[in-house]
Amino acid sequence: MRKWLVNLRKEKNMTQAQVAAAAFIDRGYYAQIETMKRHPSPEVALKISKVLGFNPANFYSEHFSEPFNITLEDSPVTVAQCDLDLRYTWIFNPPPDFAPFSAI
Repeated sequence: MRKWLVNLRKEKNMTQAQVAAAAFIDRGYYAQIETMKRHPSPEVALKISKVLGFNPANFYSEHFSEPFNITLEDSPVTVAQCDLDLRYTWIFNPPPDFAPFSAI
């Protein structure tokens, strides 16, 4: 299940049918993308990302996160990403005294 995609859709108060219609794809196909039964092509990923307002690379992050996590697992390195408004979008391996709510 792509919970991040479901949550994003619900935050936008959209149904699967509404997202699918706006992205010009079948609702059943979109539902299978949410449940990870299907993986979108780059073109479909771009269409969905435009409708919901996210980076289409999020669909492919599942394939890259495991090696990243394994590499940095026991490392003292902290890695974070910020959006264009300089808000943290994610942080990996934060220091023990890091207060996530103070950074949001």
